[in-house]
Formats: sequence, C-alpha cells, structure tokens
Amino acid sequence: MNTNRALKGIAFLFLYFCNSAGFCQSKWSDFDFGIHVGTLIYQGDLTPGPLGYTKTIRPMVGLNISKNLTQYFSVRGNVDFGSVLADDSKYSSPAWKKERNFKFSTPVTELSLHGIFNFQGENNGINSHRFQTYIFGGPGISFINIARDFSGFNRNSTSFKTSMVSGLTADSLHTLPRAILVIPMGAGVKYIVGPKISLTAEFTYRLLTTDYLDGFKYAADKNKNDSYYGLSIGLLYKPIFNKYQCPRMKL
Repeated sequence: MNTNRALKGIAFLFLYFCNSAGFCQSKWSDFDFGIHVGTLIYQGDLTPGPLGYTKTIRPMVGLNISKNLTQYFSVRGNVDFGSVLADDSKYSSPAWKKERNFKFSTPVTELSLHGIFNFQGENNGINSHRFQTYIFGGPGISFINIARDFSGFNRNSTSFKTSMVSGLTADSLHTLPRAILVIPMGAGVKYIVGPKISLTAEFTYRLLTTDYLDGFKYAADKNKNDSYYGLSIGLLYKPIFNKYQCPRMKL
C-alpha cells in the first residue's frame, strides 16, 4: 500500500517538473492573423497639394495573414477594401478648379503580397521589445470601378487651353481600367500587448501603373501617373499551441 502511494507521488512530481521545466512546451505559431482599419487617400491630377485629396475621407478595412520565415523576415498576404475620390468643386483656390469641375470616385479592392523586415528580429515571439518597427513591400492588384464626371466643365472659360479641351475628348473615348497593377510599400510599428495580441500602425504608399485612376490623363497632367496611399491601425493575433502534450495521470 505504501509502495503504491510512493509510486504515485514520484509520478506526480515527475509530471510537475515536466511542465515546469518545459518538457511540455508551448510553441509560438509561425502565423499571425490580423484585421486593420483606416483610409485610402488619392494623389493625382485632381489634387493641388502633396498630401493628396483630404477633403473627404472614407473608411478602409482589411484582413491579413503573415508567416514568419526567419527572426527578421516574414511574408504577408493582404486584402483591403476601400475607396478613393476627388472633386474639383471642393476647392476655393485656385479659382480655375471650380471651372474645370472634374470629379471621380471608385471603390478599391486590393490584393497584395508583402515581404516584411522586422528591425528587432523578434518574429520568434521572444518580444523583449514591446515596440517593434518594420518595413514592407511587394506586388499587388487593385480592382476598381471608376465613375468620372466632367459634366460641369466650362469649355468657354479663358482659363483653359485648347489642348485641355481636346485632351478631354481623348479621355472621354478612352476605356477605363477595371484592374491595375500596384506596388504597395511602407513602414509600420507594432506594440506587443500580450503573448497573443499586438497592435499595429502602418503607412502604405502605392505605386500605380496607370494615369487613369481618376479617369483623366490628357485633360490634366499626362506625364505623371496617379497613386494613392493608406493609413491604418490594426490588431494581430498569434496562436500558441502545445508542442508536446504531457500525459494525464489518474491518482
């Protein structure tokens, strides 16, 4: 009887130290799952300043899945849903913008693949730095449905050259794209809330392969492609699972 109790006691201590010493280990997942919200901001022929069209801000939401390849490098797939727009009539200066009166809007569904470099090299879940910084970039494709409007254009205004009027005719005959290649690139910061949860903030600039995101080219600046950028905050979830399952013991 005493022997059985002794054996049970030894087994109990073994299982206790098994868990304490890490024999029944928890392993960080190589995957992170995220959601983010923010906005997309158009830059192009219908914006007078470098910040782009900020008169009207519309929401953007996205999902992402990333896989760690090394401590420093990971790869991420993104899908973003948002929209971009611009309206000349919203500007009081310069005065000719109200006479030109171009406007456009389009929804944006963007699929992209990013390579990510973590400057702190803590993709393995050590997280000795609560704040981590990273850069990213890669190829993508955006699906759009452009609605442009030049019905308010004042063709009789002395502010416009003949080339603009003829350019508008050329633009009106041009078939607008439904999908465009994009190259997202940007930087972000991650704050480690806990073992499984992190918060992120990102700036993402998109290089575009078209000057027809806004529906206009020859009636505006034909030598410069349009673009858009995004600002977002997000939430990341990293699963943790048991690598080795310790056996259960009945006493």
